[in-house]
Amino acid sequence: MCSTVNPFATIIASDAAGINWTTGLNNRIIMLLLCTTITIVYILRYAKRVKADPSRSIIYDQKENIEHLFGLDSMNTNVKFTHRLRLITLVFSLSFVIMIVGVSFLDWWFVEMTSTFLVGAIIIGIIARIKESDFVDAFAAYGRHLGIAFQLIDDVLDYQGEASELGKNVGDDLAEGKPTLPLIYTIANGSPEQAKLIKDAIRNGGLDHLQHIIETVQASGGLQYTVDKAAEHTRLALDAIAAVPASPYKETLFALAEESLKRTY
Repeated sequence: MCSTVNPFATIIASDAAGINWTTGLNNRIIMLLLCTTITIVYILRYAKRVKADPSRSIIYDQKENIEHLFGLDSMNTNVKFTHRLRLITLVFSLSFVIMIVGVSFLDWWFVEMTSTFLVGAIIIGIIARIKESDFVDAFAAYGRHLGIAFQLIDDVLDYQGEASELGKNVGDDLAEGKPTLPLIYTIANGSPEQAKLIKDAIRNGGLDHLQHIIETVQASGGLQYTVDKAAEHTRLALDAIAAVPASPYKETLFALAEESLKRTY
């Protein structure tokens, strides 16, 4: 109703509805300015309170986990907004402007819009002096660490998941004699009796002592250790693409990594 700057909600949706995208634009601009002003004032007041007293943040109880997961506890916060970064920001912004103009007046659609952002990404890569190999290495590292994190969570779910959500029975890996990380950790750090129980289970397969093994792996800290390792690889995956220019696609990759870590299926 009040959309003004989102090209999809403003222009494409208007075209789909068979109305001109400028219909009601004056009222939408007024609402944009009003809502933006209210939002800025609220955020500044909230930020001021949280800066004075971090415990007043609505997610303060998650502070340590967030900082650890995203590497904020070791992040360099002294990055300067150089002329090069300003130029990159300008190119990124112009990509949106060109897309809006193309959709509004030149009958552009997804092929042209995608091409606009592709060209923008190439120009940004040149300006930032980012080598092609750096992009390839970054996404390869992201995929590698995300895959490891995904598999580690899968190993955990084999001992504490729900069959209805997993799509497989709890203990399937154990039944097949797979030495997953929770088991390996328990063998290395558990008592001799616990190590023998796990080794025999891996050697023989089957689920004869499944409940006892689950309790043993939990008691040894094997499951928590595996979750921690999954979180570590998730952070490494996010770090790998940290230098990639911001875009909806990057946000999707971030969301995918986060979902892989907290999944229950």
